[in-house]
Amino acid sequence: MKVLLILIVYIFFTFISTYIHELGHAISATIFGAKKVVITSKRSGFQFAFKTFFDFKRNMSNFENIFISISGVLLQLCLSFILVTQPFFTVFTLISLIYMPKVLINILPFSELDGKFVIYSTPLKYKNIVRFSLHLMFYSGSTFSLYLLLKLISELTKYEIMTYGTLCFLLWIRISINIVNYLHERRLQYGKT
Repeated sequence: MKVLLILIVYIFFTFISTYIHELGHAISATIFGAKKVVITSKRSGFQFAFKTFFDFKRNMSNFENIFISISGVLLQLCLSFILVTQPFFTVFTLISLIYMPKVLINILPFSELDGKFVIYSTPLKYKNIVRFSLHLMFYSGSTFSLYLLLKLISELTKYEIMTYGTLCFLLWIRISINIVNYLHERRLQYGKT
């Protein structure tokens, strides 16, 4: 019964966290004066994909583009921080820690991720520093969440450890495959094989 609860909370959390990400983009675009802001959804099997569209009727400044790009991850991190620090439901804490790399992957500077827009809007002389910083934030944040997860998971039953461990393993495999694909795509983009 507890394993089923963990899976239900995980599915619900991924849905809410993904929506919160797009809500962060929508809120910041509205604050900066976007004339039209829309969050759309598309279902693919058991997954929902959300996307935020906005129109300023003018060119965005680099600062606006950077802030709107990272605001989705920032709002997700706020949600995760609240859930990790709350003392009542361990399942929310553990699911938030398992999902943290999925939240942080969006700051990487690869196509279709928010980090690409951050790099695009960064002045040329700072691009390498910002690119390095985005990678550092992803890897250090993911490693720290895994450390906290391993610390908390040791106090659970064997079945709970297997369930959380499997979720973590599958998510990290998926993230690793995504990173390899992004790096391969980047190599092809620059003509390197």
